[in-house]
Amino acid sequence: MSLMTVLIVIAVVALIAWGVTKAQTEKASGETSDLPEVQAQRVKVVDIDMPFGSMVTFMVKWSLASIPALMILALFGFAVAMVFGAMTGARY
Repeated sequence: MSLMTVLIVIAVVALIAWGVTKAQTEKASGETSDLPEVQAQRVKVVDIDMPFGSMVTFMVKWSLASIPALMILALFGFAVAMVFGAMTGARY
């Protein structure tokens, strides 16, 4: 590992340790955050009123956003297949 990688790992571990320590001390001292407590509320969606053009735009963006997600899933599936192929000794 390079020196830069080691420094980044140390910084991340230090930040995580600092956050955990801070949370534990706040919990032990009984301090609360400035945010008010929020009670959960049930919500029932009855209707969505959306113009047709906006809905088409949303669906096109949604379909275009799915392309990189499918590529990532395909790479993950390929990696899993390679691991299982290497474990079973499959030959083509």
